[in-house]
Amino acid sequence: MRKEVLAATYLSDKVTAMERYQLLRAVSGRFETQLYTGDAVDGLPQIHVRGQVETDEERAGIYRNSRINLHFTPRSVQTGIPQQVFDIMEAGGFVLTNFQMDIPDYFVIGEQLETFTSENELLEKIQYYLEHEEERARIALAGQQAVREYHSYKQRAVTIFNTVFSDVE
Repeated sequence: MRKEVLAATYLSDKVTAMERYQLLRAVSGRFETQLYTGDAVDGLPQIHVRGQVETDEERAGIYRNSRINLHFTPRSVQTGIPQQVFDIMEAGGFVLTNFQMDIPDYFVIGEQLETFTSENELLEKIQYYLEHEEERARIALAGQQAVREYHSYKQRAVTIFNTVFSDVE
């Protein structure tokens, strides 16, 4: 069993890296793209690598001031919404992420965040939201309000507490 888990983890990480590379290559071929990472980035000459972000405050500022924040969920994530999506939205950033089945349970797609299911759709939506600044800003604000009202750490803690102790009398 251990070999299967290791193989699945390795393969999902490798596939995620390959997909991210392909999507970033396609995006940077059409749009000015900045990437914040401490990792070496080879083969993507159109991307402006800005280096590792050091603080949560700096990260929130980048999310807030970026016109579009791209998020690519790792293949290993089968359910749920990665924390980074919540972080981007809480900071007031517009997030464009690959579709996950759980997203419609928590957010209204096209009103609080945006999703894509293919490279072509990703490129089309980037173009659209770069041309429709007011709509993009409205979605970012609605997403921020939703996260602050319904998805704060305090609300999550209350939900966990109520779930754990729902059967205790």
